[in-house]
Amino acid sequence: MGTNKLLLFDIDGTLITGRGIPKAAAIKVIHKRFPHFTNGYEIPFSGMTDPLIVQQVLNVNGMHIEPTDPLINEILDDFIVELAKNLNHKNPPDLLPGVKKLLIECSKKENIFLGLVTGNIMHGAKIKLAAAGIYKFFAVGAFGSDHWDRNKLPLIAINRALNYFNLDFNKDDIWIIGDSRKDVECAKKNRLKCLAVETGKTDVAQLKDADIILKNLNNIKDLSFILN
Repeated sequence: MGTNKLLLFDIDGTLITGRGIPKAAAIKVIHKRFPHFTNGYEIPFSGMTDPLIVQQVLNVNGMHIEPTDPLINEILDDFIVELAKNLNHKNPPDLLPGVKKLLIECSKKENIFLGLVTGNIMHGAKIKLAAAGIYKFFAVGAFGSDHWDRNKLPLIAINRALNYFNLDFNKDDIWIIGDSRKDVECAKKNRLKCLAVETGKTDVAQLKDADIILKNLNNIKDLSFILN
C-alpha cells in the first residue's frame, strides 16, 4: 500500500456539469431582487466562489459592496431554494467522463481519502452532488461559504480532513483536482500538487502550471500516479 493521499476535488466542470442550470438560477434570483440589472451575467465565473460571483455581478451594476456583506448571503439563500427546485434527482447534473468510476476506485483504496475544495457554498455543493448521486463519496471539504477567497479553502479542507480521518498527510500527497485557472492557482499558492482536467470552460493554456493535465478522468491508467 502506498502513502496516504488526500484528493481535493472541485465540483463544476471537474465532477459534473449543471448544463447552465445553476447560473440560470443565480441570474433569476438576482434579477428578481434587482430587475434593473443588465450587466455582469456574461462574466466568466469558472473557479470563482459563489460569494465572489454575486459580489462581481452587483459591482458591475453599480452596487459596490464587500464579498462579506450580509446581502450576499441573503441572495445565496434565495439561490439555494431556486437551485433545489431545478437540480435534483428528477433533473440531475451530468457526471463528467470517468468520474463515477474513479470515485468508486478511490473508495476501494485504503490509502486514498477524498474531499472537496469548491467555490460552491456548502448547501449548493450538497444539492449538486446529491442530485448526481456522488455526495456519499465526500466526507469533508471547504466551500465558498467558508471563505470568499478560494486560495484560503485548501487549508480549511486539509484541517477538516486531518480531524475527520485522524491522519497526517504530506503536502506532496495532497492533490487539488480541478478544471480552472483558479484551481491551479489555489494549489500553487498552498504548495500542493495539482491535477487539471480539460473538462471545463478554461483554455488549456491557462492550466499550464498544473503538475498534470488530462483531457478528462476517464482513463484509470492515466491516474496511476495518484492511485498507486
